[in-house]
Amino acid sequence: MRRRAAVRRGPRLRDALAAALGAALLVLSAGGCGTGRAPQRDASGATEEDTMDQGIAAQYALAAERHAELNERVAQLQRDSAAEAWRGTSTFSEVIPASGFELGAELPGASRTNSYYFVVSRWAEPGAGSAAELVRAFAADWRARGWDTSLAASEVSGESRAAALTPDRYWFAASEEGGALRLEGHSPVYWGAFESLIEAAAERRDAEDARGAHRRFAERDASGAIVLEPGDYRPFPAWEAVPPAAKGRP
Repeated sequence: MRRRAAVRRGPRLRDALAAALGAALLVLSAGGCGTGRAPQRDASGATEEDTMDQGIAAQYALAAERHAELNERVAQLQRDSAAEAWRGTSTFSEVIPASGFELGAELPGASRTNSYYFVVSRWAEPGAGSAAELVRAFAADWRARGWDTSLAASEVSGESRAAALTPDRYWFAASEEGGALRLEGHSPVYWGAFESLIEAAAERRDAEDARGAHRRFAERDASGAIVLEPGDYRPFPAWEAVPPAAKGRP
């Protein structure tokens, strides 16, 4: 009975197998099965670790800048529109960020505690035209800017709505609501200690209210709205509104 000769693996075959194994390991690492996955960065370019390494005071200062930036962008959109008599229903809550978790996959890895974003809403009268015309004008302007823009009408009410996402992840929407125009803006989602930030902002907002600061943002007209012309918004509560605890206090 003839015996089968043993198969000998020469140097070339061994080298080829080693190279193939190395390539497979590299692919697995790049796919996140090893340590090769790059950390997720927010719209500012920061990683979660970078942000959480900062103290709450530094994170708060960044939140203040982002709140102002969103409001200034909304103000510019107001100025560019033919709408009149801009107003809002509350500035009390606009200084408090929302959890980034609410926007789902906008920032992969965002949870209820590690991220946040800001929201601003304004309403206006159509002026000489109609709210529908203003919505279409917003859509045309946003497309001309190169923003990712959609325009649709509700199957129920027939009211139109334009929405756009800017290249730097700001989101805006203009819509008809009962004959009036609503303009809404969202900032990008940022990494941050959400619970600590909202507690700090609310505490400082309440401290400012107790001293009568920004009282005019609580004044309402006969319709129950607050008059908010373009660029008119309640500032983010000052960090200094709550003095630091006295040294040695338990």
